[in-house]
Amino acid sequence: MANNAAIVQYSVLSPDYVLRFLRREWGWNQAAIEFWNRSVSDTYRIVHRRQRAYLKIYRHSWRTLEEIQGEVELTSYLADRGVRVARPIADLQGRFVRTIDAPEGRRHAVLFREAKGCMPEFNVENSRKYGRIAGNVHKASDLRARAFGRPRLGFAHVVHEPLERARAFFSD
Repeated sequence: MANNAAIVQYSVLSPDYVLRFLRREWGWNQAAIEFWNRSVSDTYRIVHRRQRAYLKIYRHSWRTLEEIQGEVELTSYLADRGVRVARPIADLQGRFVRTIDAPEGRRHAVLFREAKGCMPEFNVENSRKYGRIAGNVHKASDLRARAFGRPRLGFAHVVHEPLERARAFFSD
């Protein structure tokens, strides 16, 4: 895989390839799959025995294994405290984070239950509801003394780090 990293920076994995991976790691042999969303990570919608789930495949080198495990831990922690989030689903060995081979290198994957709901209309009242939900997430996670292994999303992460990455593309 390492030789391909110089050729491929990012690939979209075939749903058939991902389905074989899902069947092998989670044992979901009767699952159907569709590529659902391309973003910071790729998301595949899975239907298995009337259950919907989403397989999130993180981009190569975008997040460390520790950061992804922190996301899984935080999500489970929040769900246990009544915050409506998509719970991760353990594989056949009881693990939540799996690794899948891609042309650019290894990528991590997590299977999440579907979070029931609908796309809300963008308006002031829904913005307030979103603010309350975000506040509940912060309140619940602040009760936990230990960090979850996720990066701090402060000014440096949002502004300085992207500028440093972009600097390589500018001559002056």
